[in-house]
This record gives sequence, structure tokens and C-alpha cells, in this order.
Amino acid sequence: MKQIRILFIEGGPVFMYSILLLLIIIFILFILGLNTKINRQKTIDLISSFALIAIVLGLLGQAIHICSILNLAQMAGDISFGLMIISSKITFFTSIFGAITFIIARLGIIILVWIKKEDK
Repeated sequence: MKQIRILFIEGGPVFMYSILLLLIIIFILFILGLNTKINRQKTIDLISSFALIAIVLGLLGQAIHICSILNLAQMAGDISFGLMIISSKITFFTSIFGAITFIIARLGIIILVWIKKEDK
């Protein structure tokens, strides 16, 4: 649990926690979508929209981190290759978490579509 918290801090708390919030919303919508009284198509559309926002936030977070690393490298002048690699590795955390959230959402959509077809 401590390592996950460190990843969230290193990946940029604003982006990582925003994506986490979207993941929680996606889970809630999925559970609501399992209820037959709710319009499943509307739920599927909402999950799809939140999934796209999550992946875009991840990529935006990565782009902002890369720009800040390049700015720091420019100001520092000459930096070591190892430091550049470590800094670059950290930039991928937000995009990976956004992609994982997107995949989870898409799997949920597949399940809801399958259930929707079974109900007809």
C-alpha cells in the first residue's frame, strides 16, 4: 500500500487522484448498470466517456511531466543520463494508470453490452 501511495505522489497527485476518482465513478456506474431498472445504454455511454477522460488525463499528465523534466534539464545544463532515465520513467505512471482505467472501463462495457443482449 505504501508503494502505491509513492507511485501516486511521483506520478503527480493531481492527475493520479483524478484518474482514481474516474475509476471509482466507473465502478459505481458499472454496478448501477447491472441493475435492470436503469437505462443500460446511458450507463454504457457514461462509462465510455469517463474512460476516455481517464486516458486523456494520463497522456496529458505525461506530456506535462516530460515538459517539466526538459525545462529542468535545460536550466541545469549538463545532467547525467541516469537521472534523465529515472525522471522519464516517472512520466509514464499517469499514462499507464489512465490506460489501465480505460481497459477496466472497456471490459465493464463489454459485460454490460453482453447482459443487455441477453435481456432482449
